[in-house]
Amino acid sequence: MLSACQLDARQRRRTCTVEVCEPIEDGLFDVILDDTVLYAEGGGQPADRGTLDGEPVLDVQKGTDGRPRHRLARALAVGSTVDAVVDWDRR
Repeated sequence: MLSACQLDARQRRRTCTVEVCEPIEDGLFDVILDDTVLYAEGGGQPADRGTLDGEPVLDVQKGTDGRPRHRLARALAVGSTVDAVVDWDRR
């Protein structure tokens, strides 16, 4: 399944639902959304930066299942709706 950023690279913002939030090393969390406007690192392309409900996205990587994992410094509630925003100046 293609994500919103793959369908339209001009999208800067999207309302998404948190499907997974799991703790990883160093007190960080990987968040999987039902969709995203933030590109994951891959093929020489650096990962996007941005925010999820104002929380800075530190990195975006593809998981083993191919879904983007957004790395954050705090947990987000599974099932919650978040506003995903691309750091357009950086992109």
